[in-house]
Amino acid sequence: MPISDTVLNQPINWHDTDLWPFLDELQGNILKGHGRDHTLNHFLSFDVTMLGRVKAQIRALGTQTTSALRQLNEAEAFRKFDRPGGTNIFFFLTASGYNKLGKTPPAGVAFAAGMASRALNDPSQSTWEAHLRPGIDALLIVADDSVAKVGNAAAVLTASFAANGIHILGTDAGHALRSEPSINEPKGRGIEHFGYVDGRSQPLMLTADIQVEKVQNGGIDHWDPSFGPGQAALVRDPLGTTPDSYGSFLIYRKLEQNVKKFKERESDLADALRLADEDRERAGAMVVGRFEDGTPLILEKEARDFNPTPNNFNYSGDPNGLKCPFHAHVRKINPRADSDEQRSHLMPRRGIPFGDPDRDFEDEENLPEAGVGLLFMAYNQEIERQFEVVQRFWANDPAFPEGLAQGADPIIGQGAQPDPVWRPEYGQPGGELPFAFGDFVTMKGGEYFFASSRGFLKTLS
Repeated sequence: MPISDTVLNQPINWHDTDLWPFLDELQGNILKGHGRDHTLNHFLSFDVTMLGRVKAQIRALGTQTTSALRQLNEAEAFRKFDRPGGTNIFFFLTASGYNKLGKTPPAGVAFAAGMASRALNDPSQSTWEAHLRPGIDALLIVADDSVAKVGNAAAVLTASFAANGIHILGTDAGHALRSEPSINEPKGRGIEHFGYVDGRSQPLMLTADIQVEKVQNGGIDHWDPSFGPGQAALVRDPLGTTPDSYGSFLIYRKLEQNVKKFKERESDLADALRLADEDRERAGAMVVGRFEDGTPLILEKEARDFNPTPNNFNYSGDPNGLKCPFHAHVRKINPRADSDEQRSHLMPRRGIPFGDPDRDFEDEENLPEAGVGLLFMAYNQEIERQFEVVQRFWANDPAFPEGLAQGADPIIGQGAQPDPVWRPEYGQPGGELPFAFGDFVTMKGGEYFFASSRGFLKTLS
């Protein structure tokens, strides 16, 4: 009997064996991040004169894609017995890829049109990296815990591509960055190249993850991260082989970070606000909404090195943005309002940094100006309702939320914007100072993909 929408509109218990056929059809990394520290992301195009061979290659890849069920079993075995899982493999198609294969793409205006045609205030396509411009048919992601394992697996998977009509347009390599390990975070916290804890706030779609959040990670009474996968990510695959065939739209954007200029501007903001000594760190926290160690600015005026990093908070106690500015990055992209409408726009993010993973974060004389950043990835049930609202109407809009904000998102906001306003005193009105802060993240290209069901990939004809 097909899985019902009612089941998927609330977090699921993946240990329920009735769900295993559904989970075996679904590609991994959607319901929960794969957790590997290294990836190779191959962008592919298809030769339409060799479609028979192309389809045979995709069928072979389909049998090797990592299912959600396998991923979750491996994660549990690692947690209980310290048994490492294997290489994870995921495969995605663009609307162009579906069309070349002679298949009708999943419905969606944005997906059909492609990212480059959407009104996102992105830079000109002429400045995008060549392999991330329109013309991509597919994306192959290979993930594992070492560069060598990823490289070896990817080499085997792609060895026969060229002879069979699949051309590699280019490759992005992802490398996780982590803080020092701790008891609660044995692998260390995920961070990004500006030095801030990243990825702490995510929609949680599995009951086991929500239970951990309740019991071990601070509770969910102020902010409930519980989401049904059928609301946050999953779409019935119209070309699937069973009634339980699902997929998800994937957003991919390569965001290059100018770390040197960002850190210089952080210092300039602290100077402009006349922040002294330890309080200078608050300048960066106002930009991001958290201190580098993840301490939320709404909760504390200085870093507290909480472990685990707090997530059980909202902004109801700061209605005028006196503690955490409305335009702080984490407040912009998740206002944490107890509203079904606002919650409907949130999306599970699965990004990973790119660039030198071994660079010295303390070497302030040689901070990178290019070549490092974030491979932003997020799964969507509906691109227009989720990613495009967050980017266009939240991050880019200086008047969000509700006309009260005083600037665009200083991290991912796109396009010309008025100078955001900053306050020198934590929690106190007055002293408002307009001060430009932005253009330290450059979008280098991207596309919209669909994570097809494994059954469709394995039986493609």
